[in-house]
Amino acid sequence: MNELITPELSQLPAMPVDEVKEGVDKIGGYIGMLQAAKRATADQTIIDEVNDQIRKYSALKLRWQMELGRRTSEIKGSQGARTDIVPHENEVKTRTEKLADMGMTRKDARQNEILTENPEIVEKYIERTIKQDEAPTTSGALRAIQESRKPHVANNSKDDEWYTPPQYIESARSVMGSIDLDPASNDFANETVKAGTYYTETDNGLEKEWFGNVWLNPPYSASLVQLFADKVANSDFEQAIVLVNNATETAWFRKLIEKASAIIFTTGRIKYRKRDGEHGSPLQGQAFLYFGENVEAFLSEFRTYGWGCRL
Repeated sequence: MNELITPELSQLPAMPVDEVKEGVDKIGGYIGMLQAAKRATADQTIIDEVNDQIRKYSALKLRWQMELGRRTSEIKGSQGARTDIVPHENEVKTRTEKLADMGMTRKDARQNEILTENPEIVEKYIERTIKQDEAPTTSGALRAIQESRKPHVANNSKDDEWYTPPQYIESARSVMGSIDLDPASNDFANETVKAGTYYTETDNGLEKEWFGNVWLNPPYSASLVQLFADKVANSDFEQAIVLVNNATETAWFRKLIEKASAIIFTTGRIKYRKRDGEHGSPLQGQAFLYFGENVEAFLSEFRTYGWGCRL
């Protein structure tokens, strides 16, 4: 596969913002091609070479995203769009409309802007992951930023990889009939979830299409759970069951409630599993949110775990 040629990072400040956005997309597409090439071969030498390229371009993509975040943070717009006239090409647009013209949502822009605001943390994260022979990702960089701030967290550890006990997974499967997608998973977790498709941190499920019957136990760091809540609210799947902390005071929880069909608040705190077989308990209780038409089956099955109602 021919290597992707991109402008030097030092040239980015002089480039139009739409070209920076195009560059980010081009690098992301190239990473996807590399991942496909890796899956298509059993030659370990080729796999190692491709992995080197994936790490290189994943780091480059994050650095382009930081420049894109700097540029979008400067985009201003009108306070509201006029609705009493036919839009004119010279009419002042809202910030959301300007971002949409570039193929971006406000969530996309804010994600990049968070990276921009924390360049030292992002660079240290890139250096650390590459030393570990891993590819840096947007979600990983956001988690590194969140951890550096040391906010009130949902569990007693900074490790987001706490795994749902199997009885809850089986209840979800019973209600929905199948689990077609787990967008926040890894190989170990899917041994229990057994989703038809699952996205790892490297895949970045936030950038993928969600479909079918979805099981989601998202990372609980504040910056990431907000992004996953936004994705749930804006995705077109058949059914979903989402397990989160019962953080009723947060904007992301309210966003989930607004779209959910039913909810169950757990009696007590779930004892999550760790890879080493130990258990971890969060500092607060949890809630299961159901999205779909099979509300009565959900309430009947999950009332075993707590109190709930139709929304």
